[in-house]
Amino acid sequence: MIQATGANIRTSRPSWKSGRMPTPPRTSPGRLASISCKSTFHSFLHQYMREIGGAHLIPHLREMKRGSWFGNYRELFRRLLDIEWEKSGADIQFLEQVILTRNDFSHNLELGSLTAYQTDEHSKKYPESAFADPRWKRLFARKPLIVPKDRVDQAIEVVHRLCEYLEELRHDTHLRLLVLSRSLMLPGVFARAHLCAPL
Repeated sequence: MIQATGANIRTSRPSWKSGRMPTPPRTSPGRLASISCKSTFHSFLHQYMREIGGAHLIPHLREMKRGSWFGNYRELFRRLLDIEWEKSGADIQFLEQVILTRNDFSHNLELGSLTAYQTDEHSKKYPESAFADPRWKRLFARKPLIVPKDRVDQAIEVVHRLCEYLEELRHDTHLRLLVLSRSLMLPGVFARAHLCAPL
């Protein structure tokens, strides 16, 4: 599942599509690649959960209460599967910035232009965004965003490293989820009914 990740991001074709991916009009290759990074990683996690026997947990991700699909998945892996994404060696904070930047370009383009700015949420969490345009970020309170090629390459590497790490843990993760689900040893994570779904 991991082999095509980098190639698909570079050509802006997500590996696993659950539907049409929204893209801003006249988007540049760099911006499109950041969108594809998000879509590819999201699809990877969705498929990964299905393949380890955790498909029944996907509808309950919001119960992690981390404010985003990225935060919810990260918390689920930490709390339920005892997997810390940081141990992959991937820059998880940078990856979150990629996703926030993708959201800004998809939903926060300035009317009549291709310029996107950090949302309040993005700015509060990462006031010095890796995607803030260095030519303008000290002149404006609202930071304009850019997606240069070196950041695209970095994003591809981060996604690939994290996905590769999770692939290495796939077998153990499946066994752990199987044991925990069948023994109902997950207090405080999901209601007991969620755990009784067949694997």
